[in-house]
Amino acid sequence: MRRYNFTLDEETALALDRLAKERFGGNRSEAVRAAVLALAGRTQEGWVLTGFTPTEATREARCHCCERPFAPGETAYRPVFEKRPGPGALTRLPAGPWLDCAACAGVHL
Repeated sequence: MRRYNFTLDEETALALDRLAKERFGGNRSEAVRAAVLALAGRTQEGWVLTGFTPTEATREARCHCCERPFAPGETAYRPVFEKRPGPGALTRLPAGPWLDCAACAGVHL
């Protein structure tokens, strides 16, 4: 066990007290623990999409999102992934090619 000292603003302290009374028999430590574990579960470590880089389609392909076709030589956008925590983080990189069109990648030409 570890002991932590921290300061909460009034609104957060009242929310903690209410949560502790309603769900944890008044035990604030259990309420804080549950809140931290819930947050940790939603922000898992994994692969997070951080942007797109332009690339040339080398063969016929389709946009990952809207399925717009790409001809060979046409500019498409490949996702860039970074390993870090985040909501909806992927546990592993997607298999196979992933190309998006400018509209789906949010590229403003």
